[in-house]
Amino acid sequence: MFIFQMSKMADGRITPFATLKRKLELSTSTDYSFCLFCQGTKRHPLCEASEDGKIRVKEVAAERESLADRTFLSFLNRLKEIPDDDWCDLELIRWHKPCYVEFASESRMVRVRKKASKASDRVSEGASNLSDDQVPEPSAKEIKRKKMSPMDWSKCMICQDTDRPNLRSIMTMNTSNKILELSQWDFVMRVRTAGVVDLIAAEGKYHTQCLVEFERRMDKQKDDSNNSSMDFSLQELTHKLLCGLTLGRL
Repeated sequence: MFIFQMSKMADGRITPFATLKRKLELSTSTDYSFCLFCQGTKRHPLCEASEDGKIRVKEVAAERESLADRTFLSFLNRLKEIPDDDWCDLELIRWHKPCYVEFASESRMVRVRKKASKASDRVSEGASNLSDDQVPEPSAKEIKRKKMSPMDWSKCMICQDTDRPNLRSIMTMNTSNKILELSQWDFVMRVRTAGVVDLIAAEGKYHTQCLVEFERRMDKQKDDSNNSSMDFSLQELTHKLLCGLTLGRL
């Protein structure tokens, strides 16, 4: 864009000249009185960010950057500028729950990974004529993305059955933390939830009756395990191995 300005000559004449307007840089500062993601206040009530939620946001931000996803580019730039002291403040960071789910939910990330995978496939097709020693080895992140979760998140986490009525979504961190804690005492649920720290972001679902029965069963399991420290140590070792396998570390 050109801006015309006036210049006074030595003989007193005034002549116009054009200058090129410098493009303004977008501000990446964050207003903590607004939602961390959308920087607006009118859509939904603001919720204080939980520690697990912050961990999830950092993990998703890193993965989105590694996948070259530009959907939340403005937010990712602002996130980098947030000081550690501000990020660790228990009451400072707030957001709208729908904004958090839109950014960090597992279903959204599945779409991002599929999009990145398709782009990667197109690049691979262009390199299909390369010799074996010219084809690059897949990175650890690419291998991790190809691993499928043993959980069907559209079903009840416990029974994995969609035919039963009254399927509920996990909406509070209390419920999320309770299910994750109980899952440590059950072999199948440990596999299904390995590597998951926030069931709200993962869009976990459950039947109330399933959760009640699961809680009773795990309470009994804990009582039985307390009678044998060796059995408990073996369970802990098994859990760590399962987490490592699920995350592609072994």
